[in-house]
Amino acid sequence: GPETFTYRQLVQVIDRALGTRRSLVSVPPFAAYLAGRMLGILLRDVVVTRDEIEGLMANLLAVDTPPTGEMRFSRWVKENASELGRQYASELSRRRDRMSVYQ
Repeated sequence: GPETFTYRQLVQVIDRALGTRRSLVSVPPFAAYLAGRMLGILLRDVVVTRDEIEGLMANLLAVDTPPTGEMRFSRWVKENASELGRQYASELSRRRDRMSVYQ
């Protein structure tokens, strides 16, 4: 949509929409990767990759082109706050399901 956020701002928008007040703590990229890796082992999923962390650190996940969406994320997250985080979606399952369509 027409809004642009840093990763921290994105988390803060979600936090406000959910009505929670969490403290955000910056950690070194390697610590974030290790935490994501440990969580991934527990969930049997991929939570975050090194490439994703490197992309975040290098600001590669944003573009300079005009937005194609019309709805503001901040509005969408407020409207859908009651559903956010209620169900876990496995990245590996999603990829397996998508690949099975092509086989």
